[in-house]
Amino acid sequence: MRKAQHNKIMDNSFEEQTYKPHPIICLRHYIMILIIFAISVFLIVFSEIMWFFIAFIVAIIYLLIAELFRRAHKYIIAKNGVIYEFKLLSKKRSSALYNRIQYIYFSQNIIERILKTGSLHISTSGTKDIEIVFYGIKNPGLVKDMIHDRMRHEAYISSRAAHINSYQKHHKNN
Repeated sequence: MRKAQHNKIMDNSFEEQTYKPHPIICLRHYIMILIIFAISVFLIVFSEIMWFFIAFIVAIIYLLIAELFRRAHKYIIAKNGVIYEFKLLSKKRSSALYNRIQYIYFSQNIIERILKTGSLHISTSGTKDIEIVFYGIKNPGLVKDMIHDRMRHEAYISSRAAHINSYQKHHKNN
């Protein structure tokens, strides 16, 4: 499967691929929601029903906000580069062309390794900082390999075009 996806990348008919953060990225929020639910159950046993409903509503609102933020992130591997997009109330978009990417690495903690998720960090030329981070994506190693393949393809196309141009200039002068 991995080789078939790499072959698709190297083909000129490459289609952009979109990734979203895996739900595990919100694990700490989900745990907090469970704690709020536990408190609401405790409140129904030892207090008035009104406090139960307040805690229950707070937990539901917290869950909705966590999911909205998770779903607002979008990561795209496009034909010419990688794109990070955040759309909720406002829109934020960062991109890096393949020929400008200098360094890519991925990170995984133990839970992410088990679930085959992780984060991909991308920096471009002209800066030491990480400019684009794909948080909580599935198979970050595969995505990294896909981006590297695309970078090699772009480098090949660029060098081929430069070679053709120099060949044409040389033959025009003769």
